[in-house]
Order: sequence, then structure tokens, then C-alpha cells
Amino acid sequence: MCSSDLLGCPDRSVLRQGAGSSLIREPALVAEIIQAAREGARGLPVSVKTRIGYSQNTVETWIGQLIGMKPAAITLHGRTRKQKYLGSADWTAIAHAAQMAREAGIPLVGNGDVTSWQHAMERALESGVDGVMIGRAAIGNPWVFSPENTRKKIPLEDLLSVIIEHAGLYQEHYDGIKSFANVRKHLKNYVADFYGAKSLRIALVHAESAAHVRQIVEDFLHNESAIAPQHE
Repeated sequence: MCSSDLLGCPDRSVLRQGAGSSLIREPALVAEIIQAAREGARGLPVSVKTRIGYSQNTVETWIGQLIGMKPAAITLHGRTRKQKYLGSADWTAIAHAAQMAREAGIPLVGNGDVTSWQHAMERALESGVDGVMIGRAAIGNPWVFSPENTRKKIPLEDLLSVIIEHAGLYQEHYDGIKSFANVRKHLKNYVADFYGAKSLRIALVHAESAAHVRQIVEDFLHNESAIAPQHE
């Protein structure tokens, strides 16, 4: 589910509600939504995240319509709704949209298939976007935003300490609001490419609290064979 992705989410359950990327076909309604959001934001900037089209690339018309609505910024995923996350992101289409937005004085951020800090810099230079958004490549790898991208270089204990921190922050902010089960799928994404990773992932998907996550990680690290320099 990507409910924060106002005009880009391709999830079927979202589309059935007339939300997400289905709104690409409803520019008049989008204009009303942006205006309502702007009024409710009380002076805070309102930006839009969307895709290059619904079933095909319609950047020329769709981004042109969005520009006319004057959002503070546009973030553009280089796939259509039909593609979901299949195929390759179309950075040529993103570059075209960036040129259109630049002429209107609206910042445009490109998104799609960016896998590292270096890759983001290359895409920015090639396409002329004002910024680059990294999505799936950051799952389980917050180090992707570092020029060194140290995910595979940091000590195992340091990597696993981030799992404990992530669980703690989630519980701190969402305790009593959302189930702890919602964060477990994210915690397991940190765990790969080291000896014993599979058993740790299995344990983490059954964690019931941040304290339980800490106990699971500490028990794992106390097992000397689990931290041997091997690959799963």
C-alpha cells in the first residue's frame, strides 16, 4: 500500500477507490484536490507525486495539466500505472517533463530504478531534474543515501543495531496507533548476505515489540557461529 503516493500508487485496492494513479485520468478532480490541500496546509507547500501516464506515456498532456495547477513541486515516477513496477523507468520521459516544469518555474524530482547515490547523481545530470527520489533501493538499506553506500562494508553488529533502532522508533511513534506487526516486514529487509540470516529473518517476522526485537538480535549476536564471515 502506498497511500501517501497521491497520484502514483498502482495498487488495485487503491484504484478501486478512485484514488492513486487512477486520478491521472481525472485532471479536474486533481485540481480540486490540490486546491483543497493547499487551503488545508495553511501556507505549507503542497507537492504532487505521480507517474508518466495511466496506460501509456502521456507526459506532454498530463504534466502540462499538473503544471497548470501550480504545485510547489512534482515528483515523477518513470513508469505508467499499467507497468506498476515492471520494466524499466523511462528517464527520457522524466527529462522531458523536467524541461517542461523548468520553463514553468516548478521543481521536478525524478524517481525510478535509482540504486545508489552515484546513480542518483548520474540521473540528475543526464535528465536535468532538480532532485532524485530513491524508493525501493532504500528498503533495508538506509546507507544507499551515502556516497560510499556502505551496506556491505559495515560490521554486522552495527547493521543489526539499526534494526533495533528502527523497531524502537516505530514503537515510540505508533504505539497504540498501529500494530507492531506492520514494521516486521521492514525489519527483515535488513537481513541478508550473512551466515544465519534466514533464521534471523524468521525470528524477526514473529517479533511482538521493540524489546522483543532487541532480545532476538542480542541472542543472535551471542551465537558465535552466526557472526562468522560467511555468506548465507
